[in-house]
Amino acid sequence: MTTSAETSLAAGEQSPSLKLAGLAALWIIVITAVVFGGTLALLFIPEDPDQLAVPAIVLAVIIHAVLVLVALRQLIRRSSSSWRALGFVRPSWRLLHLLWQVPVVVLAALTVQLVTSMLTGGANGDAGGSMGDFAVGIHPAFAILAFLAIAVLTPLWEEMFFRGILFGSIRGRWGVVLAVVITTALFSVVHAVLVLVPYFFTLGLGLALLRIFHRNLWGPLVLHVTINSIASATILTALV
Repeated sequence: MTTSAETSLAAGEQSPSLKLAGLAALWIIVITAVVFGGTLALLFIPEDPDQLAVPAIVLAVIIHAVLVLVALRQLIRRSSSSWRALGFVRPSWRLLHLLWQVPVVVLAALTVQLVTSMLTGGANGDAGGSMGDFAVGIHPAFAILAFLAIAVLTPLWEEMFFRGILFGSIRGRWGVVLAVVITTALFSVVHAVLVLVPYFFTLGLGLALLRIFHRNLWGPLVLHVTINSIASATILTALV
């Protein structure tokens, strides 16, 4: 008989601790500051930084994702927690619910963003245009690398941290409601796009609810990869 994901932790295995969550957050902040801060600083050196801007940013995204994944892996290995406690367990047929859950969450996030935009007078109308201008300058090879980094690597480390380490540590200390609220709020804030906060908040809430429903990380990870793949595919389409 298949046991549920998080109800069969072996002896000695523990949920992620607040200390692990704090260390993980600190490492993510440091890596982010060094990689993207260093990239921005290097772009001021050439006389014509525009030609190097796109490949530099793409490489920075890849390096950042890889370094964060390595850091999280090392922290988890040195902690008393385990991959299974984070939610990496054997998938079950329950994941078939994602066939309707993913479209529902995507539609909800887009609807909330659209309604918010209408109520605020379309304040985010220029976001698509600037993104399109950025996409035109991407070489197809860098676009493919960007797709892999944004659609696969970034969702992986974000789910490991937000719905794995952080969610588990808060739930173990203060309960599931606060775990949902705090991880959802932080997830929407750290993306640092003010006009898209309603979208990211709704998405973060959906990811947290999938974490609870499926009792593993595969549910939110599938949703996150789907969302980011759509965004990356949009960039690739702009190149045609």
